[in-house]
Amino acid sequence: MRARWLASVTAAALAATGQCAFTSNEVAQVLKYWSEPKRNQVSPLLRDSQEWVAQISPTGSEYLLRLYRLYGSGKVAPTRVPVPPTIELALWEGWAHRKYDFDKHAAQAVARAKNLGDVPLMSPQFAEPMPAGMAERLGEAPVMVEAVRPNRYRFVFHDGVKVEFGDCVRVRDRYPYYRAHSGVATMGTKARDLPDSELTRACNSAGLSASERRVLLAVSLLEGGFDSVNTYDTGLVSAGFIQFACLKGGSGSLGTAMLSYKERTPTAFTANFKKLGLDVTPGGELQVVRLGDGKVVEGPAAADAIVADPRLAAVFVRAGRVCPYWRGTQLRSAKRLYLPQDERVIVHLGGFPYSIRVGDVIRSEAGLATLTERKVNTGNLGDLGGVLSRIATIYGVTDPLDLPAVELPVVRAATYRKDFLLEANLGRPREVDVAAYRKGRRSRGG
Repeated sequence: MRARWLASVTAAALAATGQCAFTSNEVAQVLKYWSEPKRNQVSPLLRDSQEWVAQISPTGSEYLLRLYRLYGSGKVAPTRVPVPPTIELALWEGWAHRKYDFDKHAAQAVARAKNLGDVPLMSPQFAEPMPAGMAERLGEAPVMVEAVRPNRYRFVFHDGVKVEFGDCVRVRDRYPYYRAHSGVATMGTKARDLPDSELTRACNSAGLSASERRVLLAVSLLEGGFDSVNTYDTGLVSAGFIQFACLKGGSGSLGTAMLSYKERTPTAFTANFKKLGLDVTPGGELQVVRLGDGKVVEGPAAADAIVADPRLAAVFVRAGRVCPYWRGTQLRSAKRLYLPQDERVIVHLGGFPYSIRVGDVIRSEAGLATLTERKVNTGNLGDLGGVLSRIATIYGVTDPLDLPAVELPVVRAATYRKDFLLEANLGRPREVDVAAYRKGRRSRGG
């Protein structure tokens, strides 16, 4: 009764502003659906046979990211610790890493005591003074590692689909993007492992060429399957084979993809998202029924609600498994948002600036995969124009029509997390020979 009353109040309040897509009855049905005991199972998730473990703290991870960003090398690659460019920053990093190790040792001691049923002793404080200027620039450092008790979740949907994952996601030491102990993650089923008939159907519905299919599927191996989801890092809620993320605004590429899905196939969207508590506004902001109190929230609050409640995250997993329209939407959105051919960059040749279409220079599948992966992970193509300008100067290229001749070193310089030049199933650029390329172009009348 209370749930229905809450549903009525919150839906009515948002409906008055024209923002709520959920009626009070729909909210009540969502709450009823998720309140069924057989729908949800939660149990301890043992890690290395232990119930309590040491885990990087969200505030500690954020502190390390603020430090690493001072290095001025663009986005910090998630797979490695960046190198400090100055002696001062090296001293700051050394102090932060020693504090991390100290806090980790203390958290491990607390976890051991809890696992034995003992009362943990009060943790000692890191006594080494901060280097001069560090506190003024970054603030006081938080506890960087703490003892946590991970949970395993198992959800059974009305159609028998089962979703399982755990929170307190294991990450490497000093990982700078960890943001929530309540966050969960699953890579899902890799797209290339799906039956070829299913994958072909999805690719055809998205209008992908054979080459575009190879490029996007190669990039997806780093991100996940159509049924992947991740709610523990700075993307807040990331879902799908290319990890569409809502980011802090609660919209982002994930909101764009969901809106496209809703507009193209509203019946499928309602069945796979709205009836389970998730929607998207006409502006591309996520909107959810918060399952704890029945309040309908959107944007940043909706993202926070999904991070806090694995049941809502599980909805993305199920949709990626059962709905071919959602798979097709992911592919179509990835093509529109991330394939870089039609973007333009400024390239300086012989002292003159030229606006160059990316696809007129980067033509190989390995090259396009390299730029697509960078755009997916960082949101942009980095300093591609500057890279092209520098490499063109090295090889004496002054005519924009000769730029494709230096594609190979440009792709090497643009590589971010993975070297797609090593992928056997992707076409790669030819070796650099500007004179031969120019001669061939002129003989063809190009």
